Amino acid sequence: MVDGVIYSSEGLKEYISALQLHDVKRILETIRKQKQLYGSVEYLEILCLITTRLIELSHENRAASLANATRNIYNSSSL
Repeated sequence: MVDGVIYSSEGLKEYISALQLHDVKRILETIRKQKQLYGSVEYLEILCLITTRLIELSHENRAASLANATRNIYNSSSL
């Protein structure tokens, strides 16, 4: 990431794999702003990776707060 922009889908995928819950809203906003840089299949793959990361986080005993935070993030991000 340079100046808040992730220039490749590989870089974005690597970034997603290290996400923590508080990072999710920020990365969703980044993806939404850069949506035109990705093909539609790649864009869906990135969203799936984010969802997978959220599931991994939920397995780290954060299920209750994660469910509420996830709902709020997806409702507020207008993807």
